[in-house]
Amino acid sequence: MKFKFLSPKFTLFTFIIVLLLGCSSNISSDRPIRQRNKILQEEIIEMKGVNSALDIINISRPNWLRSGVGTASNISIYQNGMLIGGLDELKYISVQTIIEMKLLSPSEATTIYGTGNMLGAIEIRTR
Repeated sequence: MKFKFLSPKFTLFTFIIVLLLGCSSNISSDRPIRQRNKILQEEIIEMKGVNSALDIINISRPNWLRSGVGTASNISIYQNGMLIGGLDELKYISVQTIIEMKLLSPSEATTIYGTGNMLGAIEIRTR
């Protein structure tokens, strides 16, 4: 049995095609990259049927209110660096004003805002 090898030109051409196809993955998607401890304005804009900061969290990061940083009723809420209260205050923050929401661990919240944040905090930046 006689083996016929592929020509060098054909092998090079095939290699280039495979290389180009492998490099053309959909890395730059139009969808924002979803971060575990942060909700950006780009993600909020894509949401339907949300009216308040509480709606956003309930839909996109419900674990912020259940695990890790304590119970929802004990999480401190900061808007533009000022303590505004607890979970109930999220109902009054309009979706249209939110730039970014961030979940802070107890140590992060204590470092940034001082004592009284032993169960963490949610930080909201608005316009």
